Amino acid sequence: MKSNISSNNNLIRIGTRGSPLALKQACEVKNLLAKAHNLRESNFEIIIIKTTGDKIVDQPLGSIGGKGLFTKEIEEASVIDGASRLQIFFRIMLPLALPALFTVAIVNFGGAWNDYVWPLVSASESNMRTLQVGMSLQLGNRLGMYMG
Repeated sequence: MKSNISSNNNLIRIGTRGSPLALKQACEVKNLLAKAHNLRESNFEIIIIKTTGDKIVDQPLGSIGGKGLFTKEIEEASVIDGASRLQIFFRIMLPLALPALFTVAIVNFGGAWNDYVWPLVSASESNMRTLQVGMSLQLGNRLGMYMG
């Protein structure tokens, strides 16, 4: 398979925060890219981006704003590199927000699941079922007629 990354003198810059974890992750990305595209280590440069959250270490994060302390400078660096707002959103901001989005999805799924399972288990008679359970059972009966 031909690689889209050329191995000539083009330098691949990986921007990261200066924390030990972020540097370790950037090195891992560099190693995986080098292995996948048969590139040398000299083709890569790791650029440390100092964010507001990194610079202020003597105050709690909540007292200095709390939001955007670690992403503002990364977004500004992306704009300087020529990234569009859509690229910044999908390549930087969305991956940073994925853990929170997954948490919200899991909590919402748990609530919806409980709205179905508890009434299904606790309703002893069919006329006491909730709307969700009744509709689900009706849909299941109709699918059974069509499927088999």
